[in-house]
Amino acid sequence: MSARGLQFLNKWIAKNIPADAKADSVLASELADKVLVAAEKEGLTAKDVGEEVDSIFETILKALKDRAGGSPE
Repeated sequence: MSARGLQFLNKWIAKNIPADAKADSVLASELADKVLVAAEKEGLTAKDVGEEVDSIFETILKALKDRAGGSPE
């Protein structure tokens, strides 16, 4: 992941995942799509954003889980 891509992903997650969101795979999928659209608007590719993570979906699902304080459904 490029340094810019990593920074973008971290900031996007912090701003766009509600503190009260549940660890839900459907929500994680929707958010993964949204982060890629937002990245493209900033001139980043999916590769820039997700190169060093197993998957953007899994990264977002983990963030949801961490915020919800439970395991994904």
